[in-house]
Amino acid sequence: MECWPQLKVIEKYMTGGIGCFDKEGLPVRFERFGYLDVKGMFYSSKKVDLEMKKLYDQEVALKVMRQQSEKLGKKIDRLTVILDLDQIGSKQLWRPGLALYLHLIKLLEDNYPEFVKRLIVINAPKIFPIFFKICRPLISDDMNKKMRVYGTNFLPEVLKIIDEEELPAFLGGKQVGPDNDIYCTHRIKAGGLVPESYYLKDVIDTTEFESTTISAGCKLVLKVPIEQPNCVIRWEFLTEGKDISFGVSLIPKGSEKQQVVVPASRVQCHMVPEYGSLTCEQLGTYVILFDNSYSWTKGKKLKYNIEALIEDEELLEEVEQIMNQKIE
Repeated sequence: MECWPQLKVIEKYMTGGIGCFDKEGLPVRFERFGYLDVKGMFYSSKKVDLEMKKLYDQEVALKVMRQQSEKLGKKIDRLTVILDLDQIGSKQLWRPGLALYLHLIKLLEDNYPEFVKRLIVINAPKIFPIFFKICRPLISDDMNKKMRVYGTNFLPEVLKIIDEEELPAFLGGKQVGPDNDIYCTHRIKAGGLVPESYYLKDVIDTTEFESTTISAGCKLVLKVPIEQPNCVIRWEFLTEGKDISFGVSLIPKGSEKQQVVVPASRVQCHMVPEYGSLTCEQLGTYVILFDNSYSWTKGKKLKYNIEALIEDEELLEEVEQIMNQKIE
């Protein structure tokens, strides 16, 4: 693994890394998923290369453990993982990218069982139950038992297992990197937007998309009824050849007036799919608009995927059980 030539885009734009050691001497790996350009990574890297990168990182972690075992005079064979969900939004809920990320996590668990002692989720957003619902099928029961979830109130619990001097400053500790870098990017990669010049066009998969043609001067209107709060609508679409106008509005429950939620605008989506999501804070019918009325002569071939993600009552109970528990 040490001689594997890492691809430039993966090495430069993948987030996370081993940032410190906990009070037991275990390496602490920080996963900054909210800062990962999921779409860019998906379109610019082949699946096998991302798998190799994750396996390579795990072999590096094993090497760190061996060094730590020699240093401390005791066996160190597991690590602590801190999953930071700060800045989680529509980019991370994008279906293909999230599925790939979860596949990589499962790959590690299958190849390195019992490698993780504890998984601490911090900065969990309001939509965490939806995020958890998507992820739960790929989280083993054993890993679920190791998981503890916190919002922005994580620091007192985290300091029980990581010394303040070791914890990176951006999380409330005192460790800084060169030039007083509070994010310790010399150890924890910061990621960033992947330039489209790196995109590989052959990785685009639209097999699960609906297909239609919107004639010149016409519109396509899709209605999504939302009957419970904190649901998430996510979308992905692309056209063949030219742009399309896209917007979202809401007809609140008990009303006939339509409110703009996402203002309609023309989207350049003929190269790679456009995607996004919104949290439905109000009940009612959300109206998805694909508008080609501005084009007098050209119809648009449209491929799209619209999903409504709804909270699951049983999973909500499971989320409540792992939220704000004490770290062991």
